[in-house]
Amino acid sequence: MQTQKIDNPLILSDKRRKILDTLSEMNEVVDSDDYVSRRFTFYDSGAFRNVYKLGRNYVLKVAIDEDGREHNLHEIELSKKNYYFLTKIYDYTENGNWLIAEKVAKLDRPQFCNIFNFHYYAWEKIVIYEVDNKLNRIPYDIRTPISTIEKKKILSNKFTKDIINFCVENKLAPRDIVKVSSLGMKKNREVCVIDYGLTYKEYIKINEEGMYGGD
Repeated sequence: MQTQKIDNPLILSDKRRKILDTLSEMNEVVDSDDYVSRRFTFYDSGAFRNVYKLGRNYVLKVAIDEDGREHNLHEIELSKKNYYFLTKIYDYTENGNWLIAEKVAKLDRPQFCNIFNFHYYAWEKIVIYEVDNKLNRIPYDIRTPISTIEKKKILSNKFTKDIINFCVENKLAPRDIVKVSSLGMKKNREVCVIDYGLTYKEYIKINEEGMYGGD
C-alpha cells in the first residue's frame, strides 16, 4: 500500500517506518488518527486532517475522514507538478491515509506584508476575485475599496500571478489557498503554500454541508 516518491527519498527509522506501514493498512481513518496521536507529537489541524511533527524538518498529515483522504491524494498529485511555491511531499500511502511533507515556519499577516510590501487582505480579495472570474464563477464581492496603485502592485507580483494560475489550472478553491493558515515561509523567507488539496467542487460541497469554517 505504501509508495515513496523516488525523487524525494526520505530515510526513516525502522520504528517509524513500521508505524507508517501499520497506518497504511488501516481502513478506518478515525482509527488511523487515534493510532498516530498516541505515537507522534501533535502540531496543527485542519478541517479534514491532523498534522504531527516528524523530527525538525518534516510533518505527517493524517486524514481524519474520507474528505481528508481525498485531500491528501489530491495534494500528492499536485506536488508531482513541481510548482516552486508548494511544500514538497516526500512519502505517502496510496490510500491517502497519510503523507509526509516538508516542515516550514508558519506565516502571519504582518510577515506577509513585510515580504511583499502590500496588504494581505487586499491580496486575498484580489486573488479570490481573479480566480472566480477566470473560472466563470460568480465574482467575489470586494466590498472594501482597494486603490488602483495597490491593485496594480499586487497583480504585477510574480507570486500573485503564479497563485492565480495555479488555482485556475487545477480548479482549486482560492479561498482555501489564500488563507494565512495555508501559507508558510521557508528559511530563505520565500513564501510557500502548505495546504493545497481542496478543489473548487469539494469546497462548494462542504460549504453547503456547513463543514468548512475557513481561517
